[in-house]
Amino acid sequence: MSLEDALKFLSRPEKISDGPGSITKQLLIDRAPLVLVVQLKRFVFDPSAGQTVKIHKHIAFPERLELAGEDRTAGLGVYRLYGVVYHLGRSASGGHYTCHVRRSLRNDDFWYRFDDESSTKDPEAVVFAPPKSGTAYLLFYVRHKRSSNM
Repeated sequence: MSLEDALKFLSRPEKISDGPGSITKQLLIDRAPLVLVVQLKRFVFDPSAGQTVKIHKHIAFPERLELAGEDRTAGLGVYRLYGVVYHLGRSASGGHYTCHVRRSLRNDDFWYRFDDESSTKDPEAVVFAPPKSGTAYLLFYVRHKRSSNM
């Protein structure tokens, strides 16, 4: 499963009713925001356990994300990943949050890892390899190029 797969799944037509006068709904992005924040669903209520549990499924996310337009021919923009928040821990009732943030200047394009009171420069961008027992929770993308079809 990837972020692109999830976005395609989210925007697929969904049949609401069958028969004559059937109804279909579809979620589409009309205008692309400057900053795109994606929250990945990481917690779900498990009725058999009677509690909220963490979803550990790996979801791949790209450094560069291109959003398709309503008609799938015109793009809404090209985005670049600038931040990731991770949840570390096995349960939904506890754990620890860390984040990676990109610092992008003309001659300095590095990832920094923030963990409570410490920050470290991470030139190898380990942002795509989550910390041990960590799962990406929030993704921050910034539009850096508008589609030529806009």
